[in-house]
Amino acid sequence: MQKITFVGDIMCEMQQNKVAFDEENNTYCYEDCFPEIKSLLKKSDYIVGNLETPIAGEKLGFTNHIWSFNTPDAFLVALKKCGFNLVSTANNHCLDRGIEGLKNTIQALDNVKIAHTGTYATKEEKQTLCIKEIDGIRLGFLSYTYGTNAAFNKQYLQKNNQYMVNLFANQEQEIKRYQLWRRLKRKLDKKSHLSYLKYDVQAMKENNVDFIILCMHSGGQHNAKPDVYTKFLMEQAKNMGVDIVIGCHPHVVHNYEITKNFIGAYSLGNFFCTPGTSSSPIDVLSDYSILLHFYIEKKDKKAEIKKVTFSIAKTVIDEFKSSKVVLLCDYIKKLENDKKCKILKEDYQKIYNIFCDKEEKNVTIQEEHEIKIY
Repeated sequence: MQKITFVGDIMCEMQQNKVAFDEENNTYCYEDCFPEIKSLLKKSDYIVGNLETPIAGEKLGFTNHIWSFNTPDAFLVALKKCGFNLVSTANNHCLDRGIEGLKNTIQALDNVKIAHTGTYATKEEKQTLCIKEIDGIRLGFLSYTYGTNAAFNKQYLQKNNQYMVNLFANQEQEIKRYQLWRRLKRKLDKKSHLSYLKYDVQAMKENNVDFIILCMHSGGQHNAKPDVYTKFLMEQAKNMGVDIVIGCHPHVVHNYEITKNFIGAYSLGNFFCTPGTSSSPIDVLSDYSILLHFYIEKKDKKAEIKKVTFSIAKTVIDEFKSSKVVLLCDYIKKLENDKKCKILKEDYQKIYNIFCDKEEKNVTIQEEHEIKIY
């Protein structure tokens, strides 16, 4: 039986880059960020996350703005050592350093041998399906985003390079004149553009994958619940034949939905971030995340999901002002006699109830919770 684990948004904000910089050696190091979650991830056979920052190189300028990212290559080295096998790269920050930054990110991932999908340096890469075989189980990975912050970063794709980013709809346009028409046109594009996703799903089916997995970058940031458009995308993906949808972008945990032969998580929250970057009431519970685990077995040429579980993690700031990811149940045990422990236990229950869309009391604090599958 193979254990496949999905995590949420992997951020790396300006504050973390400053802490990670070793001035004496003029290098960056992020390896202290992940040791405490590594013991859990070691139990997985394949780990997938949403890389929400370009790795575009120093020449293009590292992160110097709260909404525009570029992280040193050393961050990928830390992710690789943590056990990550594949990342989704189609997100609203993929063009923060333009086309050159997008290509540099792909090269940086290739250098550390982390697979990727969602953005492409060439048309040939775009036409190559992301299919990974794990102990005979064929997993087809797709990654799409609602947009690329084009109206903010002014990085617009042209007709000859539209293939570089998998988009659910046309890029956002700067709205000045003809506002109503442009908004209406984008609304129509959101439906017509899905033909690209449909084509990719069909291609996966024709290549006999056991499960089609869509990494869906959509939703309102810090919204308490999934928005209408994201629910629409989830439904469309399910109708097309996608088996698993992993949602990212809201930066907080949202609920999952499950039916026969389908499971979709609207948002797994921030796997790695800098707590306190945004102020309350916008930034609520954004330092918590879900790790979603699928236990898959293949017998007699048929692959089955035998069990689905989830773990709850938290990003904390250590004594060196560095962010680090901890498994929340272990962190609570560690702080059992601390005043913070009561708040952590309350938050644990909140995150559990949000993700499961329940109102349970006295939730058991443990490493993994099982989700009932049909």
